[in-house]
Amino acid sequence: MKKIKFFLGLLLYISLASAQYPFGGWTTLKIETNLPANPIDKPAGGKLTGDWKPILIEEFVPNPNFLSKIDENKWNFGEYGDDGLCDTKGGTVPDRRNIRAIENPDLPGDGLLQMDVIAQKHDSCQQFKGGMGAEIKTFSNLEDFRSFWLYPNTYMELRVKQTFGFTLGVGIFLYPAWQPYLTEIDFCETLLDPLQNSDSKTWSGNSNGKQDEYSNGYIWGESYKKPNFSCQNKVQIKDKQGKAVEMEGEWLIWGLEWYEDKIRYYLNNELQREIDLSEPPSCNHSHGVLYYKPQPMAFRFTHGNVTSEKNQLPANVTKSLFVDYIRAYQPADFQVIQDRYIPKKICDNGNGDNISVRYYPDVIYEWSSPAFDFTPKDIAASAHCFCEMQRMQPKPTLAWGTYPVFLTATLPDGRIENHTWQVEFGH
Repeated sequence: MKKIKFFLGLLLYISLASAQYPFGGWTTLKIETNLPANPIDKPAGGKLTGDWKPILIEEFVPNPNFLSKIDENKWNFGEYGDDGLCDTKGGTVPDRRNIRAIENPDLPGDGLLQMDVIAQKHDSCQQFKGGMGAEIKTFSNLEDFRSFWLYPNTYMELRVKQTFGFTLGVGIFLYPAWQPYLTEIDFCETLLDPLQNSDSKTWSGNSNGKQDEYSNGYIWGESYKKPNFSCQNKVQIKDKQGKAVEMEGEWLIWGLEWYEDKIRYYLNNELQREIDLSEPPSCNHSHGVLYYKPQPMAFRFTHGNVTSEKNQLPANVTKSLFVDYIRAYQPADFQVIQDRYIPKKICDNGNGDNISVRYYPDVIYEWSSPAFDFTPKDIAASAHCFCEMQRMQPKPTLAWGTYPVFLTATLPDGRIENHTWQVEFGH
């Protein structure tokens, strides 16, 4: 009878754990600790296959004239009103005042991004009782920021240090570009841990209360309300000697290598996991056999996303997170600048037409043509197209015919891509 009760109890525990963890599995990763920053030309510490070229380099170098200024052409700060963040969840709302660039105290001349969570309620969002957090991202629903996407065939890397307890929550993830294929790809994400006996999502800790676990993976769904499956994976971090690594106070290098048919996850230049996207997911079949749908993705980084009325900071307490750099790369043989809209013909009616390609804020675009003049579209006009957009107008007295259009794109490391298209002008 005791054995039967034991096995029934075990089955109940497993079923409860499965209900709370729709993850793809549990793994342990051994890493080198206290790693310095990777050189820009050695993503993942040189462990990626082939040559890679940078398309986005953010080192957060402080401006000597205004120390807290960061590049607002690259980063939107997810403030209240940007995408409906002020709701009834009771957590934190991002606030621009909680983000600043500072000088690295350990490396003069180097810069860090500081992201804070504070107990103070937001001025316009009082129901967020957990306080105010911080967020940076590459898109906005407003018309004062030129959003940009990342695409498959990308490796992205961040170096981050947390200096807080594990109940505040951090999310580093790629965010879906459009419906209906709402796939979220997580570098690392908060998760629900029954060991914490908490009803809020938290960074998982072991029985000693150390923050040495995280989750990663991806979630696929047809709407924000109904994820069809969650292919998350819980990871415990240990050093090379097998001792648990406490994430608090440790510089960690997060990496994501992303293709149309696979995703690879890295931590401190160690490959932690690979997901084959060409096969139906094995992590959760409760909603049928579904496939990942490749699409452009925006980048988001949130701090304080799990604080709440029941899990909030004490008054007058600030918890900080530091980011050394954020970088994105594509293979050297991959064409970074690709067409969004190239007109085949411009009619002789005086209206002209738009021309657009993929946009990255660190790329310099130079348009030219013997037949057409180019005028940049303003941010409001191009904010939601995630593209570099120009208005093409035929030069005065241009004869009908077909003419070349040239684009020279200079990448952050000085590499150059040249593109040519043929555009007809006529009746």
